[in-house]
Amino acid sequence: MTGTGGILLTSVITVVAGVLIFVTGQLVLHFLIKPMADQREAIGKAADTLIFYANIYVNPGVASKEKADEAAEALRQTAALLRVRTHAVPGYSQLESLGLVVRRDSIDVAARAFMGLSNSVHKGDPTENYGWQQQIKETLSLPEI
Repeated sequence: MTGTGGILLTSVITVVAGVLIFVTGQLVLHFLIKPMADQREAIGKAADTLIFYANIYVNPGVASKEKADEAAEALRQTAALLRVRTHAVPGYSQLESLGLVVRRDSIDVAARAFMGLSNSVHKGDPTENYGWQQQIKETLSLPEI
């Protein structure tokens, strides 16, 4: 095919290929990359929560009831957010085996430690709370605070 017919066919194939590539890219972005980025954001939120409420959970029972309630709720919400964002990533096991996401068992350990901290801000053992803090930092590879 030559001339106008060949040019038209080439144009149509180019446009269709471009649309398919664009759609595929959008699907990968929406269903894979964004959930992975959301999980990384949740891990950042976990680091923020650990730092922001450290003065309350390392000194259980010292803060006002309102502040302790606020800290307990934030710590519990962080545990939930970590788990929700992890479960939202499709093909997590495969991504985990490639080292592209934090291990699921590490997320579970960190979430349990956040729950432990949440349950002990009013009265608890400062040493145990420090241990939970360390466990969260190790499992999520967070820097020293």
